Amino acid sequence: MSIATRFWMAALIAGLTIVALTAKTAPAPAAGVVLTGSVASDSGQKMEGVTVSAKAEGQSITTSVFTDDRGNYYFPPSMAAGKYKVWAQAEGYSPGKADVQLNEGTRHQDFVLKTTDDVVKQMTGQEYITSLAEDTPEHRRMKDIFYNTCTGCHEPSYILQNRFDEQGWEAVINLMRKVVNGRGIYGGPDEAPFPVMNYYKKELATYLAEMRGPGPSGMQIKLHARPTGDPARAVITEYGVPLADADALETEGGYPTNDGSDWSLGTPSALNHARGIHDAQADMNGNIWFTYAEASYVRSLGMVDTKSGKVTSIRIPGWNERAAFTHGLAMDQKGILWFTVIGLDGTDQGGGSLGRIDPNTMKFDIYSPPKEMASVNNGAVDVDGRGYIWVTTELGVLRFDPAKREFKEFKSPTPIDNGPGETYGVAADREGNGWWTQINIDRVDKADVQTGESAELKVPPRAARADGAITEADRKLYSLAGVELTDFSGFWSQGPRRMGADKSGDAVWVCDYWGGNLAKFDVHTMKPTFYRYPTPESAPYDAVVDKNHNVWVNLTNGDSVAKFDPKTEQWTEYPLPSRGIALRHISLSERDGATQVVVGYTRNSKVAKIQFRTKEELQALASEVERQDKKLSASDH
Repeated sequence: MSIATRFWMAALIAGLTIVALTAKTAPAPAAGVVLTGSVASDSGQKMEGVTVSAKAEGQSITTSVFTDDRGNYYFPPSMAAGKYKVWAQAEGYSPGKADVQLNEGTRHQDFVLKTTDDVVKQMTGQEYITSLAEDTPEHRRMKDIFYNTCTGCHEPSYILQNRFDEQGWEAVINLMRKVVNGRGIYGGPDEAPFPVMNYYKKELATYLAEMRGPGPSGMQIKLHARPTGDPARAVITEYGVPLADADALETEGGYPTNDGSDWSLGTPSALNHARGIHDAQADMNGNIWFTYAEASYVRSLGMVDTKSGKVTSIRIPGWNERAAFTHGLAMDQKGILWFTVIGLDGTDQGGGSLGRIDPNTMKFDIYSPPKEMASVNNGAVDVDGRGYIWVTTELGVLRFDPAKREFKEFKSPTPIDNGPGETYGVAADREGNGWWTQINIDRVDKADVQTGESAELKVPPRAARADGAITEADRKLYSLAGVELTDFSGFWSQGPRRMGADKSGDAVWVCDYWGGNLAKFDVHTMKPTFYRYPTPESAPYDAVVDKNHNVWVNLTNGDSVAKFDPKTEQWTEYPLPSRGIALRHISLSERDGATQVVVGYTRNSKVAKIQFRTKEELQALASEVERQDKKLSASDH
């Protein structure tokens, strides 16, 4: 870290609470500017579902659309005049790139994409796992062992994009077996290795060298189909967030050198401070707020002005002169944001509290539970229909009354079962009862506010992919190791991670991360119904329910979000334009009759929103472009 950077940080810590990290002010939109064009392959075939992105020079906002069934794309007619970087991407093809000057009227930019032999770098984590061979019982067994042991903290693509021989893979495992056991921190040579990874070290190294070694690979590449229909009509806006504690020599103008925008570069590393954004939520002004879950000197929370791209960082004083860090985030009926906050100045480093911030004034307040109650953990927050705030603790939940500023505690019926039953997800149903998940021990719990009692349901075990190949010794090892971490799974684990309640219905929806499914819990009987995601390797993480009872989930390994329609039991997947984003949270903005999906990119220092165009709206835009083209052609003659 440079001396200048340290001086800058010290000044911030000493005197400022709110820090504005500004991108250049975005120019005003020019009326009637439409960027359009077509995409074809090098064989001349028009390509549907190609991702086309545009970013104005010197700006931090990227807009992406997709080509239609004729290979044409249409950006919204609200783009500002100026010079843009425009690029088109599809798996199996080298990206097409162009510099485009937008003025008034229609601007055409066509692309011809050339096939590439290096498709693997472009793949999502889900595609990597799906492509691992299952042609023999031993391959199926090792695929399960790898997925259960090595993919809970980061996407599979982060590790599998590399190629090493057996000795190289063993060196990686030697490091990771001590990082996992230390919850993401290397404990040094004296750190006891994680028992499961240590036991399978040699087998994993041999297997990975076969699949991703220097020689021919045993992988059988299986790519996701490109989007069509409703997903191909989406407009995705990504907002770059300057790194909180960036050194100018390590970044490009304060932003990550690789933010996942260019798929051919592979999944980006988060080791340059790009990791940190966790939950994201649009406020009533349309701006996007996010929590920051990594150590920082200057940022506890952040807000993105969605008109200009300007980012404002909020610093809450923490211990050791750092900013306190945050995790869960939710908005109440009045537009106030509530969040979990850990590591406050003057408090026990292990204790956490509930935070409140007014988006209009940016004034925050902190509420700490009484000492006789459990403290808030790095979990989640939800708001029930009566305005009470529900927040997670290590072994249960708290309900907070904002009017009286009082907490009420509900404890998990089973605090430990072959590992600690730490709480992670939380939701409040329409009747005002609280729900929470214990990811490590496969429990979903409910707090009955009328009786003050807690009930639980142990989620039925999942079937392993390699049930016929897994040995009794394998099962015994996993059982003895204990399911102690959220980034490790037993063969039987469902891993209920985060959840969302239908605020006008009788269901709570839970994402089973390891089970690869969405579970619906009846709020009265607690009876679960499971809906399998078509690609179980996608890792559904969080759920939120819209006004029409549709359930939206983020797919951590898929770099995408998906909508589940309970009436038809059909899934629709919406891919996002960046790679390696490791989504941890999903929220909705339902204002003025329109639904927008909001997510934060955990590893890429971005937040994003998805807007939806109807078939009729897109057709009207295409017709207007055609009319303008004919008018221009006629004037030329």
